Amino acid sequence: MDGLPDELLISIVSLLSVNEAARTSVLAQRWRHYWIYNRILNFDDGSEMVRERKRFVDWVNRVVSLHSGESIDEFRVCLCLDKNSNGSDIDRWIEFALRKRVQKLELNFRQNRLGEDDELVYSFPNVSNLGIGLSLVSLSLTRVGLTQEILESFMSNCPTLEELHLENAYGLKIFRPSFRANRLLRRLALMDCMDLKIIEICSPNLVSFALSTWTDTVLNGVSSLTHLSLRAFVFFELLSHLQFLYEYLSRLKTLTLHTTSTLLTGVLRRDPHRPRPPPKRQRMGLEKHECLKVLEIVGYAGIALDLDMALYVLNRAVSLEKVVIDGVATTGKDDLHLLKRNLSAAAQKYSPYRRRTTNPS
Repeated sequence: MDGLPDELLISIVSLLSVNEAARTSVLAQRWRHYWIYNRILNFDDGSEMVRERKRFVDWVNRVVSLHSGESIDEFRVCLCLDKNSNGSDIDRWIEFALRKRVQKLELNFRQNRLGEDDELVYSFPNVSNLGIGLSLVSLSLTRVGLTQEILESFMSNCPTLEELHLENAYGLKIFRPSFRANRLLRRLALMDCMDLKIIEICSPNLVSFALSTWTDTVLNGVSSLTHLSLRAFVFFELLSHLQFLYEYLSRLKTLTLHTTSTLLTGVLRRDPHRPRPPPKRQRMGLEKHECLKVLEIVGYAGIALDLDMALYVLNRAVSLEKVVIDGVATTGKDDLHLLKRNLSAAAQKYSPYRRRTTNPS
């Protein structure tokens, strides 16, 4: 590799983990400093031991202080917080990443599996006073403290932001970004944000939306929405999500529903253009869904209602191309084989009404 340019060797080193990249410094004199130009910095601490976590933080601090590249593509930290965690360390990591014009930023302060220190929450800082232009394309925050004002300020300073994932965002009560803050947003996920009370979205470029928070939701001008994922603990929560999305259902290509209940056929029978259809219309169920291409069944348990729901969708989704089945731990192989056989038979039966053949998997 002696004949390769430095830029290419740095790109190769960037494909390694941070630890592996650091080890390349002993390969040869020329390789000694390549790792400090790494453009992908991925730090994942899987330790539950306080001593190991302290070493992990020290390692991140060392890499941040030594990094000599002008920019980075990705900065990711996955860490269990404890009472010894120092928020100022994390503040410096964020400032470092933003000053390096990071494109993808992920902070995941997952909960300790032992249940210790589960009340500890890192508060995301206001970075508007840094006075720098942000190049962020993707932002993912898990188990952080966040307010509407700080989120709005951050998004407004990220003119290139296309993807936003918020999970367990404590303190965030209203998600109502201005049009300027989310005009380029294409993928949005709001997962388990229990403090969230109001969601208002106006984003013409939004393609994918995932939601698992029971709250008032208003969507305006999301004409590009084609992928929707909803998760709720009980069926009635899921129903409340679907009520505000009826007008968009006919445009979807992928609809994923996660719930502990299997009573979904009544919802899927309802015509999106008739929120309250008369009983005869509901029983006939003649409506065809023109856009849905993928059906994902999560938590399939092998009971009759599961099969009924799958067959119902298969009959009406005339553009359906793929069925994905994700069974629960107790689902037997015989149940899955039976479902696949029934879906295959149904696909043959309904294929004359399709533009292309359904291929269940």
